[in-house]
Order: sequence, then structure tokens, then C-alpha cells
Amino acid sequence: MMVGEPTGARLVTRHNVAWTLALVATARSAIAAGTLDRLRSDIASVWG
Repeated sequence: MMVGEPTGARLVTRHNVAWTLALVATARSAIAAGTLDRLRSDIASVWG
């Protein structure tokens, strides 16, 4: 992002927002289904 072009930063921001919204939707579904602990384990196994 050091080239002075804002397009890259905008794309990264859009990606991060989309990823966060998808994670929140997944968490909400897991809460509703009673499987939040399993989701937490799955996320921890990938992200540590």
C-alpha cells in the first residue's frame, strides 16, 4: 500500500468488512443452533 494509490487500500477494506460480516453471521447462526463452542474450537484450530 506504499504506492500512493488508494484503490488497494479500498479493496482490502472492503474485503475485511465482508469477512467480518460473514464471521458475525456465522456466529449468530452458531448461537441460535447452540453450537458456539464448536465454532470457537473450529476458529481456534485455524487461527490459533
